[in-house]
Parts: sequence; C-alpha cells; structure tokens
Amino acid sequence: MKHLRTIAVLGCLSLMMGPVAEASSWQPLGAQSSLGFVATYEGDPAPGVFHVFRAALNFDPGRPQQGHLQVRVDLASADMRSADINAAIHGPLWLASASRRWAEFDSSDIRRSGPHRYVATGVLTLKGHRGTIAVPFSWTLQGDEAVLEGMTSVDRTVFDVGSGEWARPDQIGVHITLHYRVAFRRGP
Repeated sequence: MKHLRTIAVLGCLSLMMGPVAEASSWQPLGAQSSLGFVATYEGDPAPGVFHVFRAALNFDPGRPQQGHLQVRVDLASADMRSADINAAIHGPLWLASASRRWAEFDSSDIRRSGPHRYVATGVLTLKGHRGTIAVPFSWTLQGDEAVLEGMTSVDRTVFDVGSGEWARPDQIGVHITLHYRVAFRRGP
C-alpha cells in the first residue's frame, strides 16, 4: 500500500511540473554547410576554407541553456588555394596537421543574445592547446531544417598557430576570423 501511495504522489508531482522539455537532436547537412577562415597578411585579407568538418548539435531555441554543440575540424583539409601556402600552413609552425589532425570545439553553455541569436561558449582544443572562445550564431528554423550561421575571431597565439618567426604580428595578424554556415535537419 505504501508503494502505491509513493507512485501516486510521484505521478501528481510530475503532472504539476508539466512535461520535461529536451533539446532536439540536429543532423548536419554537409553539402549545404561551410567553414571558412580569414587571416591577414601585411594587412590584407588571406582567406581559406576547411573542406572537412563535423558538427553535432542538441538544441531547442526556446531553451538554449539545455543545448550542446560539438564541432570537429580536420586541419589537414585547410585550403588557402595555393600549393605553397597550403604546404606551409600544414607544417609544424602553423596547424601541424600531420601530428594533431583534429581541432575540437565543445560547448554546453549556449545562451540567447537576441531574437534568433545565440552564443555558444566553450573550449577549443587546437595543437594540444585549450582555450575558451565564444561562438555567436543566428538560428534560422524552417520546418525540420535549420541554419546556424555566424563568425568569430580567434587569437592564434593562444593555440601556438604561427610560431617561431611567425609569432610576431607584423606580417600575419594575430586574430583569425572564422565564418561558418551549418545546415541541419532535425534528427531522430
């Protein structure tokens, strides 16, 4: 009898609290997504792209604080559209893609910053170095598909990108701008 009363009390409490909302799982649509970067060389923009990256997202725009965003970037896929530059950026002074192929961003701290705008603050791991970065994004929802889009700036010196003779900012700027557009479909 005591067991039945406990079940009844728990049932009443769950009705009073309402349904528990869970963040939706979103699957990336790779062909509709892009991840680019812009460095500066002697003050001029030097753009590039990462051809290979993966994103995993659990997100409900009504409850962003329950969200989780993970991104893995294949550093070996960095392309600045020049064979000589690509050879240099994949080397140990820059991305060191042969020894540490993946950069990872992980955030469980997503907050609303305005209408349809959010900021995911998390840890970026790159070349064995870790640093906290903010990733602002807009969220455009249309049915079961959505687009996460935005840009942020990363201080390359925190992650030892551009070391040795390239550490000084006189030729290559310290900040790298990342711009991203990731299309998603609501997953199971």
